[in-house]
Amino acid sequence: MKKTFFTSTLFLFLFFTSCQDEVSITTQEETQETITASSTVASLMQRTSTNDGSSDNIIDYANCYNVELPVTVFANGLEITIDSEEDFAIIEAIFDEFSNDNDTIDILFPITIILSDFTEVVIQNQSELDEYTNQCNDENEEDDDIECIDFQYPITFSVFNSQNNQISTVTIHNDEEMYNFIEDLDESDIASISFPITVILADGTSMTIDSLSSLEDAIENAIDQCDEDDDYDWNDDDENDISQNDFINLLIDCNWTVDKLEINDEDLEDQYQGYVFSFYENETIIVEYNGTSYSGNWNLVTADNIQINIYIDDLSDFNNEHWILHEIEDDNEFKLDFRNGEDRLRFEKGECGTNTQPNCSESDIDSYVMNCVWNVVNYNGSDNLIIYDLDFNNNQELVITNSSNSDVINATWSTSESADGVILEFNNVIGADIQAITGNWIITECEGDRLAMHHNTTSDEMVIEKDCSNDTNTSDLTTIVTEGNWVVANYNDSGEDETADYNGYEITFHADGTVVAVNSSGTISGTWSTTIDDGQLKMILDFGAQTPFDEFNDDWDVYDLETNRIELKDVSGGNGTTDILVFEKL
Repeated sequence: MKKTFFTSTLFLFLFFTSCQDEVSITTQEETQETITASSTVASLMQRTSTNDGSSDNIIDYANCYNVELPVTVFANGLEITIDSEEDFAIIEAIFDEFSNDNDTIDILFPITIILSDFTEVVIQNQSELDEYTNQCNDENEEDDDIECIDFQYPITFSVFNSQNNQISTVTIHNDEEMYNFIEDLDESDIASISFPITVILADGTSMTIDSLSSLEDAIENAIDQCDEDDDYDWNDDDENDISQNDFINLLIDCNWTVDKLEINDEDLEDQYQGYVFSFYENETIIVEYNGTSYSGNWNLVTADNIQINIYIDDLSDFNNEHWILHEIEDDNEFKLDFRNGEDRLRFEKGECGTNTQPNCSESDIDSYVMNCVWNVVNYNGSDNLIIYDLDFNNNQELVITNSSNSDVINATWSTSESADGVILEFNNVIGADIQAITGNWIITECEGDRLAMHHNTTSDEMVIEKDCSNDTNTSDLTTIVTEGNWVVANYNDSGEDETADYNGYEITFHADGTVVAVNSSGTISGTWSTTIDDGQLKMILDFGAQTPFDEFNDDWDVYDLETNRIELKDVSGGNGTTDILVFEKL
């Protein structure tokens, strides 16, 4: 049943025009359900019905007008008469025949062009045509016309003119009539649609609209929901019709090699011969070349026209947020052709059914990281964070030590399983540089001594590697510590620097297990020993109640052992804070 929101509005206008000192009054609901020349919905309707000039871009390279058919052109010198849009495929076939030639199109004048407002103009030569072309936006630039939603005609309007009190009924049959109807509305005109009407979305589905507010919402929601095909080929090519799920399954099931890479008019594919790309369901990428691996990530930007983002830190030629699937080639060798403006990336399919995600469980990660210390060897292509030693404790405490100055940061870590894979999470990381590792990281490569990962919400990439260079036995520690005299180079008590309390003391460790600290005021004696607990080398100190060395009474983890430097660490079992004690040889 049709609903007409015009009747009550018309009644009010007729009633109040009989009163000289009254003005037209409508309710808020009635005002929202009428169309005036300056209303938002009128503008949206006119933009939706604007003539789309992109369908014949393969011959005129212009999005704001069409060439009226039939027209005769010379494609790479071959004369062709174009009678319908389907004939554009003939031009495309000529252009695609050779990949290394210079494609040209010449038009036989005179021709007639149809502008965005459906005005027809006769063009006598190329110079005149260029004047109109220069008024159009460039390829794939935003323009006024809305192409992701269409009206299903006919649509009937009732129009009331407040100046002459005339009512008329207008039936619209196509976009041109709709455009001109909106264009011809006067400020004194008030129009109402006979609802319901039907609109067609970009995916071919229809939507029933029963009010102006719903129509306005539908158009606004559809504006950016499809590829408007405003590039200078035809129909975004003819073989890219693939669903989102099918595309993802194809991409992650096979390995891919580079068949074509053109960036800023430079051919780069020869530089990447032999590089094998593997895309994974968790949106990671592994690229293998001659024994070297590069990690990155990818994601689907839009589903309607298959647009993906690729980010590979060490292979920046591929990095782009707007690789649009231009064509799927399935002749002899299967290829995926992506475009971004003039840039081009074409992958050729390799082996399929061989890709597997990193074979790594949460428990694997836990066992790996708690063995030895780890260094950030790569953060977004830089090794600036390598000076930080990461020590993962089994109580999910993370002790980060700056090896350049022995500063200590007490943070936390945890692992979890997700649909994207194993996540390694860092929290409470404080520091000008190292705080960048805060957050959730999805593991993309998993080995006992190396973990590659990418951040779950950014394009950041990180690689940490195990450093077991300090794994020594008790005899190594005994040999080093009993040779020469030592000083306290750093003592950090739960974040408090108390090194100054030990200035002037020389410390000697004896082979019989005794230790003495001597300064100008006297001698403090104690004991020392070594042990290994759960694979961790420890140094046990005991100075009794003698201050200030009674602070050292504990079993310390040997964190760094060198011939002239011993770094010890102790994590409190109470409050979880960390003490650092560093001896350096005189």
